[in-house]
Amino acid sequence: MAKKIHLTQNELARRFEYNPETGALIDLSTKKEIGWGDDLGYRRASIDGNHYKVHRLIYKLYHGCEPNIIDHINRNPSDNRITNLRAATDKENSYNTKVYRNSKTGLRYITYRNEGRRKPYIVRISISGK
Repeated sequence: MAKKIHLTQNELARRFEYNPETGALIDLSTKKEIGWGDDLGYRRASIDGNHYKVHRLIYKLYHGCEPNIIDHINRNPSDNRITNLRAATDKENSYNTKVYRNSKTGLRYITYRNEGRRKPYIVRISISGK
């Protein structure tokens, strides 16, 4: 489960300005975009000693609520335009996974094990946790 944001929607609106065209969250006191990119591509920020994913702050600022899962529709975790963010279930979020660059098959959920095995491909599909 995601870390709950302690700031209210009103407090976020008082301290930040959001640009829906670029996805930038601007600190009104410094007039600069908040946050930094992490190793997974998400933008993170420290506010009052607490660390948050910026897309979660944006979602709460824009919609006033905090879903457990926020999906980046285009699979780009640094694209925080509100049109790219949606509340999702675990199931919906797992359907929206990407094909990794090192994929030998070019398909999601199918991996190739180059270990000299007779059956080098593995298919992993989970539906409702099974």
